Amino acid sequence: SNNINYNPNKKSTKVLNGLIITSGQEFFEHYGMEFKDTGEFYKTGDNAGQPIRHVVIDENHNLPAEIKKFFDESLNFIKEYVGSENIRYAAIHLDESTPHMHIYFTPVVNEVKRKVFELDENGHQLKHEIVNKNGEKKLVPIQKKDENGKNIYETVKGKFLNSDQFWKQKGGKASFAKIQDDYNEFIISKGFDLDRGHVGANRHHQTKLEHRIKVLEETANQLENQIALYEETKTIN
Repeated sequence: SNNINYNPNKKSTKVLNGLIITSGQEFFEHYGMEFKDTGEFYKTGDNAGQPIRHVVIDENHNLPAEIKKFFDESLNFIKEYVGSENIRYAAIHLDESTPHMHIYFTPVVNEVKRKVFELDENGHQLKHEIVNKNGEKKLVPIQKKDENGKNIYETVKGKFLNSDQFWKQKGGKASFAKIQDDYNEFIISKGFDLDRGHVGANRHHQTKLEHRIKVLEETANQLENQIALYEETKTIN
């Protein structure tokens, strides 16, 4: 629908992405919601040994005004982030230990990068034979390269269903951390005093190579310090 294109040559396409909006029980209690013990206890995790409590729901499933505002504003943030026309489902659930909102959206982008292939005089793709990892021979299109031998890509404008490109355009490996940062800043601006939560020392998800380089640099610094200390000791003696 909405004239959204997708790549029919891919084996699978991610049609929906999902998000959950929630907070701790203390937040909801602060704004007037009640919780009751279920008689059960958490067996694992940070809350191990603590009682499991569920929200008390009145017969009309009414939410306190501030809680309704919290979820409404959160949905507005996601609409702005993914495009309101791409929201497919949004609903508040009260059946677990904390109220939460499930949101599902189609990851649509306005442009995609596509490979450019070599063509013959009739405009048909040129192909060459390769041997795949299973030892099977197959014909595959030849990707066009520039004068430096690098693969050529073209940017195509439109509306495309492409989850990989969507998150790359939002920051790649740092996108999940960034959306949480941006959301926290947004919801605080709406009058809700909420912490960002546990970020960790590596919130932008270092790649394995980046982490390895960091470890090697730290090791090299330690060796340099040890050498300097040895030279200093030798000089003193």
